[in-house]
Amino acid sequence: MEARPTLVEIFKGVCGFCEKNSLEFPPTSGRPSILSFAQLLTLKIFWELSRVKDFKTFYHGPLRKILAEFFPKLPEYSGIMKRLPRFWEILENAFKDKKHHGKFIIDSTPVRLCLRVRLKRFKTMREAMGIAVSSTKKVCGFKVHVVTDIKGKKVVNFCFSKGSSHDANHLEEVFQGCSGCAIGDSGYVSKEKAERMKKHHLKFIAKARKNTKRQSAKKEKQLLKNRFRIENFNQKLKSLVGEDFSRFRTWAAAKAVIGVAMVAINLGF
Repeated sequence: MEARPTLVEIFKGVCGFCEKNSLEFPPTSGRPSILSFAQLLTLKIFWELSRVKDFKTFYHGPLRKILAEFFPKLPEYSGIMKRLPRFWEILENAFKDKKHHGKFIIDSTPVRLCLRVRLKRFKTMREAMGIAVSSTKKVCGFKVHVVTDIKGKKVVNFCFSKGSSHDANHLEEVFQGCSGCAIGDSGYVSKEKAERMKKHHLKFIAKARKNTKRQSAKKEKQLLKNRFRIENFNQKLKSLVGEDFSRFRTWAAAKAVIGVAMVAINLGF
């Protein structure tokens, strides 16, 4: 069993990550924030690694006991929730508009917001709602499209879409700034999209369907064998954030939780 990182170890990794990507809360004219962006990101990662389902319970319970000597005057929980939209905007900049070259893997994973029988009554996060059809079941929620390196250990970029949106529609968005070679499943196959990706110096390889005239070459088949690695990555991601997001009430909070998990995985936690 792997030992979980301590709070100090997480904070050191997060400080280096924030410094490298210039991530911090913008200065305000009012009273300065008690927690910096790096400190709040540390608390979020520490919560996800603790596997406590609800951040509010974690914040009022174990967190205050653990951090009493470090943060004697922690802000109120409501104050942290008000900063989540801005928190997500800053965190998004860590992955957005970055240049990457190499070999990549792309895949999408559905995240549930509610049961299908409650779809008409579900009032929160309507902008993310849709019915996502996976290989085994139908999920009422949204999709996370993830691009990792060929080893499936580091997140290069990610984006969100409605569950009902086709994967191929987000190929250009999630590969923005990437060049080289990428692999994915047949859901991302689109001749028009593939031609556009070539203009950006990115060759996209997908597993050929049975009715496709052109079959994959031997080198492409060898490369496609690495697709299982991103499936392992998605399992790790869902083990951190959970598979049911019905407890969230804002779209910014849901995206922030997934973004924090991406940072935690990139830092090796």
